[in-house]
Amino acid sequence: MRAWLSCLLLAIACGGHPPGRSAPVAPAPVAPAPVAPDVAGPEPTPPEPTPPGPRPGELPDAPPWTAPAAPLHVLAVLPQVPAGARYVLGADVARLARGAAGGALRELLAIIIGASPPACRSITTAQFAQVVIAGVGLQGEQVYFLGPALTERATAPCLTATLLGKDGATIEHKPLSGRTVYYADGAGAVDDVVAWSKISGPIYASREDWLAAALDPRAPKATPDLVALAATADHARMVWLAALVAPADLAPLGLPDGLLAGPVAVRAGLDLGDELELDVDVTFATADAAARFGDLVRLQVPALRADPDTAPLVTDVRLGIHGAELRLIVHVDRDATAALIARLHTP
Repeated sequence: MRAWLSCLLLAIACGGHPPGRSAPVAPAPVAPAPVAPDVAGPEPTPPEPTPPGPRPGELPDAPPWTAPAAPLHVLAVLPQVPAGARYVLGADVARLARGAAGGALRELLAIIIGASPPACRSITTAQFAQVVIAGVGLQGEQVYFLGPALTERATAPCLTATLLGKDGATIEHKPLSGRTVYYADGAGAVDDVVAWSKISGPIYASREDWLAAALDPRAPKATPDLVALAATADHARMVWLAALVAPADLAPLGLPDGLLAGPVAVRAGLDLGDELELDVDVTFATADAAARFGDLVRLQVPALRADPDTAPLVTDVRLGIHGAELRLIVHVDRDATAALIARLHTP
């Protein structure tokens, strides 16, 4: 707070000379001295107060979540996601290949193509418009929808050899739900399988039961909550995610007891070009839980900004609480993005 200094100016008139000892003489009438009229001057205008800066931990506001309509390919895939899936993730491989991380992605693709049959030479990243992955965790119980541009006739020799023909395994095939399923047999065989869907192109799964569930329209499918969440993710991002997360999954974060009364719905998007932007939207069971989680975020940001390693990544952070919904947007500038990618590439 600025200190204010006030000054009061007082005018005091005094004087008079004591009379002599001579006989008293009647004083001559003296005209009264003129008195200046008591006219108040204009009130001083106080200076404009300085707008208060952000309080410690306070962050600029992030608006409520909005997203463009999902692409037709994604809308076709979502009804095929098997029951039990707890997340759906999309990746625009073509855009990622053109972005800041494109060098590493193109190197990986060159390695895959170089070790694969000549049929793979005709496959480019442009054919992977948006790969959709659904599953339970990062290991096992996953299904990959690779996109309708990869037709069975043109890409089966390449994809089956690349995905299944490892360590001397041979490629076999059999019918399943009216489609041809390719699988590995012999030494080095894995459980992975692949088949082509008329709706979504090649489907690659970590287990045959997950592939069968995706191909069979009568098989149990993902919950309506997950499908609706995935349909409203931000598919304009290079990578997007929709997930239903149980409180136990967030236990490693060390959240206070009782903060989460049930599962939370997460939508997230990532753009990785010359600059990086991460956009996360979390819907809690209650507005109180969203507010309390927001307080935890505000407490963490100053500590991250005080660390030289993480400070460049959290200079532009916005946080919004809208009822039971929390939105966090983190924007990383060009220099910090380049440094982050260089660090990730360092062995």
